[in-house]
Amino acid sequence: MKLLVMGGGDCAAQTALYFYNLGADISLFSDTLSLSDNWKERELKTLRSLHKPFEVHRVQKRFLEKGRTVGERSRVIDLFRVVYFQKPTLENLQGELSDEDKKNLLRPLENYEDFDLVIDAREDRYVEKKVYAANEGLVGKEQVIYGEGELYGKEIALYGTSELISKKLSENINFLMKEEFEKLFLITFDQTLDLYGEMETFFQKEKELFEKKIVEFEQKMLEWKSLESYIQAKIPKPLEPKKRVFVLTNSKISNFEKVKESENLFMGVETIDLEKGEEFFQVIGAGTLFIKLGKSFNISIYHDLRVEADNGSFEDGLYFLGEENISGHLIEIENNMKRFFKRVGA
Repeated sequence: MKLLVMGGGDCAAQTALYFYNLGADISLFSDTLSLSDNWKERELKTLRSLHKPFEVHRVQKRFLEKGRTVGERSRVIDLFRVVYFQKPTLENLQGELSDEDKKNLLRPLENYEDFDLVIDAREDRYVEKKVYAANEGLVGKEQVIYGEGELYGKEIALYGTSELISKKLSENINFLMKEEFEKLFLITFDQTLDLYGEMETFFQKEKELFEKKIVEFEQKMLEWKSLESYIQAKIPKPLEPKKRVFVLTNSKISNFEKVKESENLFMGVETIDLEKGEEFFQVIGAGTLFIKLGKSFNISIYHDLRVEADNGSFEDGLYFLGEENISGHLIEIENNMKRFFKRVGA
């Protein structure tokens, strides 16, 4: 069984050694090996022997197109063709070379090798899901922050799934309790925003505080209106309290805009209730937008294979290694592989 493991980190190394010890013919493709200090010298020696400093450019089938099968047989019958870049060196070359010759000789060479099975254990095999809103590419990274990181700023927007927004808020409960922010927009395409524990307490407190300020404002307004006009002219009109937390469900960001007059990022938000047939569009401004949409598989190198960014591989013989419980995933992959191969003599 000829098996390719893609990646140069600890996850890929663990995968390569696991199947090497099972007797598989292993190749480990990555630009470099970037490992922690926890590996034993004999393990490192084995890994160096398996490693090839190749950058994978494309993974495809040797012959079968995405929609084709061979009768009732698995598509594993056709090998995976892995196209990679190989960086040449100028070692052992004789004679003087011009700069142009050196440039040409050092140009990465594209080559390929065929494998029975492929395991994707790259460090970047998971990527943060994008918003896919108009002008997203024009917005600076300092204002749109994907994935992890602490909340900060005066005017904040948080966009994502209900579950991930709730988790993000819980992780930043201390920041919220300090009450240093002025506006917080919570935008989710889910039907509800479910909050638990400390977050539920925080939002209930926020609601009660705002309602109290409204009552106080209405009382002050009545008192101000009861004054004679010449006295009103001397006393400022009470200011209506501003709500700080806004929750938008059934909503998606459709576009981004920047204007010279403001440092804020402006977002067009569409709120759509398909069941009721109602639609509403509004523009929201915030200093920073935090996005928690989850992660998807980085499938950019896969060509004409049964692979989906959200659901992984449906291609027999192609495996994405999970981010957690690596050992458990390796056992699952091993058991799955047994459908296609048998030990010699078994």
